[in-house]
Amino acid sequence: MPRTATKSSASVEAPRQDKNDLADDLLVGAKPIGAFIGRPAREVYYLGATGRLPLFYWGTKLAGFKSTLRQHIRGLEKSRPVA
Repeated sequence: MPRTATKSSASVEAPRQDKNDLADDLLVGAKPIGAFIGRPAREVYYLGATGRLPLFYWGTKLAGFKSTLRQHIRGLEKSRPVA
């Protein structure tokens, strides 16, 4: 007869993934950041160095949060309308 799980023999569950998980929000490296914002890696370095993008160094690699980049770009759109 097959054995069935009961409440007394609780199974081990994987930790629940939160939508705001750090690993999902963090971009490390100019290439992934550039792919996310649609710009070349060289321009990402320039925009970070001039303070035009909210980036930081994670060890020796350039890094940024997707949520912060989205918020920053949306702010630019609101503060600098074309017309």
